[in-house]
Amino acid sequence: MRKRYTILLLIIVVIFISCNKKIDEIKKDNIDENNIISNNDSNSHVYDIIYNEIIYIDNSIFSNIDSAIFYINNDMNLYENPEFSNKIITVLPKYSAVNILELGESVLLNNINAPWANVSTQTGYTGWCFSGYLREVEDNVAEEYAIRHPGNSHGPGMSYFKDNKMNNVTSINTIIKSQGYYIQNEYYWYNSPEILLLIVDNGNVFIREIDIIDKELITRNEILLEYNGSNYVYNDTKLGIIDDKLHINYNVNKSAISNKERWKYEIPYKYAGDIDSPIPYIVQKLTTDYLLSFTGEYTINSYMVISQENKYFHENRVKNASIQVSYEKEKKCLNLKSDFLNNEINLNDIKTVDITADTPFHWMFGEFSGYISKKCFFYKGGILVHLDEASGYYDEKIDDYVTNVLNYVVFFTK
Repeated sequence: MRKRYTILLLIIVVIFISCNKKIDEIKKDNIDENNIISNNDSNSHVYDIIYNEIIYIDNSIFSNIDSAIFYINNDMNLYENPEFSNKIITVLPKYSAVNILELGESVLLNNINAPWANVSTQTGYTGWCFSGYLREVEDNVAEEYAIRHPGNSHGPGMSYFKDNKMNNVTSINTIIKSQGYYIQNEYYWYNSPEILLLIVDNGNVFIREIDIIDKELITRNEILLEYNGSNYVYNDTKLGIIDDKLHINYNVNKSAISNKERWKYEIPYKYAGDIDSPIPYIVQKLTTDYLLSFTGEYTINSYMVISQENKYFHENRVKNASIQVSYEKEKKCLNLKSDFLNNEINLNDIKTVDITADTPFHWMFGEFSGYISKKCFFYKGGILVHLDEASGYYDEKIDDYVTNVLNYVVFFTK
């Protein structure tokens, strides 16, 4: 009898261990690495993580929506009503600011459980978005950035390939299969000169320059390509194949810009989305409506001196500083004007595809007897400026080398 109980007990233990192993395997299979919150996330306290599967947002972060300003932590759609199947009003760009008007029912998206939020944007849009990617603008943004980026680093690099690597397009079927949106989408652009739409209508090949203005899709210009026996062309504009994919070498507006900027048109336009699908994020981010979301006056929010040695920090000048951002319709770009920046920055040749605090929209670097770096970012609903300069000289009186250093960060909000 005792032997029978012993065997039964061993069977139960084996089954228990086997079941636990299977449960662990199931949990492991369900874990999405993109949904695991890093300990370095300054906002990680707003989450409760259950089995690394569902992330629940702590609704206490929305307790002061009447007075707080929130920013978008990821690109999101803005809907007319709190349903993902509802009409999309526009795309809310990462790090843009919004005001929360009210909260709705909770919903699950990308393993994040959070309520719908009725918000108003900086450009006058009102609608519903998923609050799982909303964060309140912190009081110490300058300090937070300074800790993560204390030293000088170079801005984005510039690399491109010329159209002489393109093979001719000889088949209309190739074009039919490749109809859709085309943009340059290079790393360092602030806005691509044009958004192109390649279409075939009754055997005719058209390229349209399009934009979204006041929520309406408009056509700025249209050209008809003709087959010349070896390729489809319109003056200097032509189609081409690179790595088995169709590209557009678009030169219609090349003569309208300065000679020193014409090299930009040597960069072919790449496929960005299907014509029958909703306009992709990377295309919407190049539209007038998107760029207008950054316009307005930005005033000082916070600042932090990272390092200072033998160089004066103009604290009162920083405290009274502001930045005005306007939109230039003809060039389809943003302009920044500020006495604090000592000049007016035209943003017609720096990227907008992915605005983050690691990728400046304006960057300058000079190196003489020392160096000076000025970087500006759209960040957390505001503008962050990082100034870092250093120089030195040999002082014969003290028989030593004197170093002058000033490195500080300033954060502006609307």
